[in-house]
Amino acid sequence: MSRAAWPTSGSPNSVPGPASWARPTSPSDSARAGGCPEPRTGYSRCRDRSGTQLQRAFLRDDRAAVARVITACRADVVCLQEAPRFLFWRSKRRALARSTGLEIAASRRVGGLAILLRPGNRVRHTGHRVLRRYPGLHTRAVSAAVVELAGRPLTVACTHLDLAAEPRLEHAREVLDYLAATADAHAAPAVLAGDINCEPEEAAWRLLAAQLDDVAAVRPLGESPTFTARRPRRRIDAIFTSPGLKALSAGVPVESLAAGDVRDSTDHRPVLAEIEL
Repeated sequence: MSRAAWPTSGSPNSVPGPASWARPTSPSDSARAGGCPEPRTGYSRCRDRSGTQLQRAFLRDDRAAVARVITACRADVVCLQEAPRFLFWRSKRRALARSTGLEIAASRRVGGLAILLRPGNRVRHTGHRVLRRYPGLHTRAVSAAVVELAGRPLTVACTHLDLAAEPRLEHAREVLDYLAATADAHAAPAVLAGDINCEPEEAAWRLLAAQLDDVAAVRPLGESPTFTARRPRRRIDAIFTSPGLKALSAGVPVESLAAGDVRDSTDHRPVLAEIEL
């Protein structure tokens, strides 16, 4: 069994290379502006051998509850969105990793992203790309770690897209290019965990789902809505996989988690996917 963590450093630039697994598409965008999100953190998990599991969620206020949720999910790989970015941000991230028995595989301040890995698994490469900046909006980014789970390579990427529709669509394109280049450069199939900040019928999600597999859409696990944690109505968080990976299931694992912990730790609910390497 293998699991994942956060890298401590990464390259700020994307790795050039062909998007060999991408399925091209060009959906139209309907511009829609929105406000700025509150700080949160998310995570993903992987489990290997018979299969690989990934899960992601968002940290808001109660870090002890976040740690309990991650621990209950027995995460191998954890992708965090809006991880601590301000005073003592490094020590706060390290404390969260320690409290869950994980290690930092990738961790960059810009964009508030981090990836955690279960001890005993190897990190081959880490990278980080700042996405196109838009005046008045949060700086967005994508972080990636190429890891070995039970000796099998896997590219894991984490992102948090914008509330505004036009920047969100442009950033989705950038994330796909970066993910494909990294996966090709390291000959490692790819998984993307993210807060997409829109629903499946919207342009950015359609672009991602046209080039990657939306695991929860085809093999649902538990419940589907991820937002809000207190009154879940919308699915705006997802785990996508590159074509060729065998996805077994994905969704909100309500039967595995204490409802109070999910509610107290986050304004989103966690997503768990099982993927066979």
